[in-house]
Amino acid sequence: MDYFLTLCKLLTAQNQDRIQDFHLQNFTDADWAALIDLSRIHRAAPILYDRLNALKDQILIQESVLEALRQDYLLNAARNTIFFHEGESILAKLSASGIPVIVLKGLYLVEEVYQNAALRSMSDLDFLLKKNDIPRAITCLEELGYHGTTYFNPEDENGDLKHVPPFIKGDGLFIEIHWTILEENEPFDIDTGGLWERAQPAKILGFDVLSLSLEDLLLHLSIHFTYQHQMIYGLRGLHDIALVLERNNDRVNWRNLVVRANEWGCGRVISLTLHMLEEFLSLPVPDFVYSELTQQPLTEQILSQARVQLMKKGDFAVKVTPDLANLSNDISALEKLKIIFSRIALPKPTMARLYNVEPGSLKLYFYYPVRFYQLLKQYAGSAWKILIKKQDALSSTSRVQSVIALKEWLGGRG
Repeated sequence: MDYFLTLCKLLTAQNQDRIQDFHLQNFTDADWAALIDLSRIHRAAPILYDRLNALKDQILIQESVLEALRQDYLLNAARNTIFFHEGESILAKLSASGIPVIVLKGLYLVEEVYQNAALRSMSDLDFLLKKNDIPRAITCLEELGYHGTTYFNPEDENGDLKHVPPFIKGDGLFIEIHWTILEENEPFDIDTGGLWERAQPAKILGFDVLSLSLEDLLLHLSIHFTYQHQMIYGLRGLHDIALVLERNNDRVNWRNLVVRANEWGCGRVISLTLHMLEEFLSLPVPDFVYSELTQQPLTEQILSQARVQLMKKGDFAVKVTPDLANLSNDISALEKLKIIFSRIALPKPTMARLYNVEPGSLKLYFYYPVRFYQLLKQYAGSAWKILIKKQDALSSTSRVQSVIALKEWLGGRG
């Protein structure tokens, strides 16, 4: 039984005439348990509940199955209600301060695309502000009882960031204030000013705010899902993009999408994302799009690695980071020592954010031995297994290297 493809079919089951394709009437208790577990791994359990609940009058579905998923659905609705309450307070405060806001990702998607607070989970609230409004926005959050999670100075270069380090309240709710949608040291050329020029009016939680233009929204979601997180959000992340396209089927300007993707230099990212949408969620893409996004067709190697990432096949036997994976390369001992040293001796601004210490403080130097101890405790075992070439470590290393290779390919052009 291919539970992944069954879940894909159910996520795209807008037309109930297709229920005969699912073979749900033959599902055993074990099948249902496996499908429910998979939906949770892919953060899609509330959506699965919605689909099955719509089918229950046409096909026999055990009440215990619906009840298990209903809990996910209701818990998600309750959690999002808290997000909505805090979002209202934040938007009210920013509005009163005259700070324009573009609402990003989860909150926008729940309100404008899913239109049901129970269907899509959120882990934080994301708002895009103009860079010169960041200091005032921080003050607004502090007045609402939020505090920064670590050191941050808006006057620093901060080229490795796209948002202020998360702000948090006592109940654990995180807020991210962005000034751009991708770190400035990444390989794409995103014109943040253009995002504001093309932004569209929107009504979110009763407030007049802005949203990204449709094409910018699709590019942002694709970059976030496929490039930044290499599809680790699973089908929920892919379903977000599919639903935006379905809801706006008559409004999508594919020519503009292609032109902007090429201007940003993310044609490969969009091409791979659209291919995954076609393959797994049956979403049609105009023929000309692929040839104008990339000079060469996607190779089977790239597609295969993307499928592995999306389908989340198997856990890593050994904890391996990209730097640890590089230790397995055929390089000299000196090169390996350089890799290890580079992970300990991080730049001062990075260490300042990591340990919440002013970068100019002498205390910062005491944290380098702390970092060495923490890395040793966490990764020494994995590093040793890689160096002595244990099979389980090499297997995990190979998978990580494939992920690295995929991201490097996505960051290229042409």
